[in-house]
Amino acid sequence: PDKSMIVTTTENLPYEGKYKVIYAGIMTGIYSSMLQDLYRSLPASSEIQLELFGPQPDWPEPLLQQVKTEGVYAGFVPRELLTNKLSQAHGLLVVMSFEPRDKTRMQTSFPSKLVDYCQFGKPIIIWGPDYCSAVQWGRQYQSALVVTSPWAKDLVQAIRELATQPEKQNHLGNKTLDRAKGMFNPEKIKRQFIDSLYNVATLNQGEPQVVF
Repeated sequence: PDKSMIVTTTENLPYEGKYKVIYAGIMTGIYSSMLQDLYRSLPASSEIQLELFGPQPDWPEPLLQQVKTEGVYAGFVPRELLTNKLSQAHGLLVVMSFEPRDKTRMQTSFPSKLVDYCQFGKPIIIWGPDYCSAVQWGRQYQSALVVTSPWAKDLVQAIRELATQPEKQNHLGNKTLDRAKGMFNPEKIKRQFIDSLYNVATLNQGEPQVVF
């Protein structure tokens, strides 16, 4: 992450009947059906405003045109614009596949968007199975609203409840900010990486070289 993005305090943005939740990332393949289900679970009168940013989804053409017309899908935007959009969100969404065939991948793959999201000091909402890495992280560090039901309606209900709990929003925002300043601090990550290289180089000194 870019250290210049790290905010110093959390901010509960006011909203007039709409709690804005942003998802930024891939909307094809294993995440396609989940995000379609989420969109369909939000009626036009919903108090939740969903915004999607990323490469064009592999959704049915009529549905794709609908989300574009409604402003739900805003395309793949420049980094500067995305940063501005994320800073104006009330919650930031991470999705992880519930499909049994994806279990190993979900257990071993840590979503990079979590690292980026934490820089904004916003509540993070993780929708995924109990065993996935993102959910485990959220629970271990109490840094996210975790929803482990595969049903989009349950995710929507959890977001609705969060929207009515400013204290919980502030708590989660502070937690993500702590992660941004700590484990996800770019300078700390760089130091750890360099130290690891030096440690490996030191351990290998004097040992015979093996060439494959």
